[in-house]
Order: sequence, then structure tokens, then C-alpha cells
Amino acid sequence: MKVLFFAPHSALWVHAFPEALVAESLQQCGHEVIYVGCGKALQSYCVPMAAHGLRWDSEGPLKAEVCNTCDRYKSIIRSRFDFKGHDLSSFITEEDNKVAESFVSSATRDNLLTLNFERLEVGRYALYSLLIKKKKSQLKFSDQEWDEYRTSLHTTVLAAIGGRRILDKEKPDILVVYNSLYSVNRVCVELAKASGIVPYFLHAGGNFSNRLQTLILARDDWFAFTQRQIEYWREHSESPCGADELASVTDHFAELFQGRSAFVYSAAPSRDYVDVRSFFGIGQGQRILLATMSSYDELFAAQLIRVMPECQGILFPQQVDWIKAVSEFVSERPDLFLIIRVHPREFPNKREGEKSEHASAMEEVFRELPPNVRVNWPADSLSLYDLAEEADVVLNAWSSAGKEMGLFGLPVVSYAPQLLAYPPELNYIGETVNAYFACIDQALHDGWSMENIRKGYRWHSLELKSSLIDISDSYSHSESKRPGSTLQGAFHAVGRRLVSSFDQHRDCARRARHLASAELINRVVMSRAPSVLTFHADQQRQTVTLAEETVILRTELRRLVRARYGRETTTTSHRRTLKKRLIECSTAD
Repeated sequence: MKVLFFAPHSALWVHAFPEALVAESLQQCGHEVIYVGCGKALQSYCVPMAAHGLRWDSEGPLKAEVCNTCDRYKSIIRSRFDFKGHDLSSFITEEDNKVAESFVSSATRDNLLTLNFERLEVGRYALYSLLIKKKKSQLKFSDQEWDEYRTSLHTTVLAAIGGRRILDKEKPDILVVYNSLYSVNRVCVELAKASGIVPYFLHAGGNFSNRLQTLILARDDWFAFTQRQIEYWREHSESPCGADELASVTDHFAELFQGRSAFVYSAAPSRDYVDVRSFFGIGQGQRILLATMSSYDELFAAQLIRVMPECQGILFPQQVDWIKAVSEFVSERPDLFLIIRVHPREFPNKREGEKSEHASAMEEVFRELPPNVRVNWPADSLSLYDLAEEADVVLNAWSSAGKEMGLFGLPVVSYAPQLLAYPPELNYIGETVNAYFACIDQALHDGWSMENIRKGYRWHSLELKSSLIDISDSYSHSESKRPGSTLQGAFHAVGRRLVSSFDQHRDCARRARHLASAELINRVVMSRAPSVLTFHADQQRQTVTLAEETVILRTELRRLVRARYGRETTTTSHRRTLKKRLIECSTAD
């Protein structure tokens, strides 16, 4: 088969090198690989420029520096991996640039959702990165933001023109991109679909302990992939997990607790006891409901580019409606106290400097609340896990907090199962007003549960291990590990001064001659399977009984307790804190 890798973002080495490993494994299996780079076709602005901290209106020399890096890394990959291919720029003429400019000039704030170029919804695709970057939940743009959108639209149209010509010339059987949501990748995916070419996307795995040593390889996009994971989990959710699978989940949370990753928005949890009741003025007899809100921009952006449906009939159309309803419910229940946790991503954080539009609206709504309702703002510097210590029930919108809190045994209630990126079965689901508040009372009655932990671990093991391809034999770079020895660091520093692109050449030289996962990658592509999960049952897995899984889970809980609280594994608190429950469960017979 012929497999075309559309790879215009080589300057992002942590994407480009793993992508090249997959391409090489397919080439070694006998497939014809075509590697397509950018060649400065997207020099007005691109994803690598944004990743390097540049703005759409940054000076030309700064952009050129990123373009040169991209060209250099692309050349290294082509040379060291022996790939043949093209540059996007070779398929775009000066006349095409004029066509793109003319098309962009037709864009207005009123017609951007209906802007089609050769039957491609480029007006929508060009929005994605801007909406995420600016944390937008509505299509209102400042003049600067509009100019940035027009720049994105221009490069998207160029990618559509060049991408079509490349696909027409090569006629591949398979298209592979790294992250199919980027606008220039999105147009190529849609072009491929229209021509009967099967599109796959790659992305780093979600396990923070080895994120860059694993890859998602799946058809279509991340949202479709997640729905297939959920379907697979439903078929296999009763199957116990083995030691390796469960350990991978603990590894992930151990790294999450460090708070080092740019993908962790919450503050690192405190090792010391945080008196949440005192902080918020909660009575000793009151039971705590913790409402975890979600950010709108990612959902909004995904719906606009049509990778997520615009869900109708959700119980609470807006999160503000949900919070108002729960606040009213709690105001009539003096035995309860509600903590509303605003999603940290809505505010400036270590990864993004923007405050969302939704955050500004919430600040107005939350000015007047009942006395037994308080808001947890990011400025409080409290971790989600600090709050979980005292929480009785978690109320979730569609945040990943819903699956995480369940893994720690807490009952979670949700109202929007169609928006969850995990199985709704992990939570209590109420889709009418009466059912929703009945679920809260039921969750309060049922309380903390070891079975919640079991279900949470099983889902996370599927998500963080079984769904991924392992490339650790060829790529050792880690975002989380601290630097090695001083001697090793000094050697690498000298190497970087003496050799251009030292790290890139070193990675190429260190890779395995044959990727251990090559046969699995080949099977996925050859069969045009949705993902590696198609072959999960065929892989050698530990066969364990429910009783054996329980023993392993208690071992992992002891590791989890040490990772969360430190070496101290006792508690003197008389209250039924999360720590106390986890310790008792991990040491039970």
C-alpha cells in the first residue's frame, strides 16, 4: 500500500520524530511511504510558530527562524529515515496565493461559517486553533483577532490547494497526519475522505508518566476515537485487569500529583492536610457537594468543525443554569454545602495566558450565592485533590474530573452523558430535573466505594495503556523526568554547541533498527482498523480473576497513597477523609 504522511510541522520535533518512527515501521513492512513537508508554504503563520511563542503578527525574521528550523528537521528526517516525498510549497504557485488572498478578502464576521472553498468548509476549519488559543465560546472577535483568523484562513486555503494536488498525484491508500484537528491537517483529512483515502491521525498518549513514549494511532479524529474507546470498554468492562495495566494508571496519577506537566491545569495537591471546612466556612455536620465545572472553548471549537455534534436536549443548556439549579437545591438543604470549582483552564495558567469569555460571565453570576454555597477560584491555589479530601459527592459537567474522582472512590453525578469523554456508566446520570436531584441523594446514600475505584482503574487502563502504541524502544525523551547526571548534561551541552541539531541527530541514531510495535502498526493500517483496540484481545495479556485483580488493586492503592500523601501512610484524623478511606481500603484483607 501507499501511505502518505502529511507532515508540515517538523519544527515540533516531539511530534515529528514519533511520526517518522511510525512511517519507518510501515516502510520496513513493505509499504511505500510518501513524506510531505511544508517547504515554507505556511510561512505567514503556523502551529510551530505558535508553539515557539510567536504571534500571527510577529516580525518576519522571527517567523523565518522557525521556518528554517522546520526545514532543517524535515531534511534530517528525510535523510536519516530514507523517505521520499514532496514539499507543500512545490504544489502552490504565485497565482494560488492570489486566489487564496482573494478568497480571504470575501470573508466577513457574518459568513465565516458558510465559507467553502472547493466544497471544503475552510471557514470553520480555520477557526479551531484560534478559538482554543483565545478560549472563545462565541464568535465575537476584536479587530486583532479577526486579522489572525484571516491569516489562518489563508494558510488553510493554501493547504487545500496544495493538498488536493499532492493527493491527486500520489493517490495514496492511507493518509496520516499528526493531530487531525489542526486546520491545515483537517482540510487534507477531508480531501482524503472525499477521494476514498482512509485518514489516520497520530497523537501523543495521555499517560503523563510516559506521554511521549506512546502514541494514539486511530482513524478520523480524537473525538471519534474516544467514542470507540467507550464502546470497547462497554463490551469488556467486566474483564479484570492485570498488574501491568493497573500499574500504568498509578504511574500516571503519580506524575499528575507532581503538577509539572503543562497539561495539568490544577495546582499540585498539598502533602499536608488542608482544612477545607475551615477555608470555606463549612459546618462539621454538613455534607459537601463538589461541583466541577468545564471549559467551553474546546467543546465549542470541536462542534464548529463538526467533529462533535451540537447536542440538543441537554438538561441544563448552560453551566450557569446547572449551577443556579444546584445552588437553589442546596439553599433548601442546610445539611449540605456546595463548593463550585471553576475550571482552572478558564483563567490564565502555565500553558495559556488568556482568560476565557465564560470566566468573565461567571464572575458576574457568582456575586450573590446562598450562604451554604462558595466558589473555589484558581486564585485560592487549592488542588482538586485537596477539595476531594472532604467531598461526599462530586457533581460534574463534562470535565475529566468526573472520571478521576470516581477512580478515587467518590460517587460522581453528571447531567450530560453525551458530552463526557469517558463512559457515563462511571457516574450517576440524571437527564431530567427530578432524576438528577434523586441521583444526588442516591450518591449521598451510597457514598464512597471500592467498586468505583475498580471501574475507574479499568477505564483508565484502557485509555492510558491498552489504546496506545509503545515507541519507548526508540524515543526516550520525557517531559516529566528531571535531567540526568551533571556529566551527561555537560556532554550534551557541548554537543549542542558543536553540532547543529545535536538532539535531533542523537534521537535518530538511538532509535531501534526495528520498532517493537511495527507489526501492530502494520496490522492496524493493513486492515484499516479504527485503532489498536481492534487487536487488543489478540495481544498477550495477563489472565486474572476478580479476586486477583482486587489484590493487585490494593497494592496499587498503596502506591497511590504514597504518591499522593508522601511516605506517611497513617492518619490521625477522626473524620472520614479520602486519605483515611484509601489507606483503610489498601490495607484491608
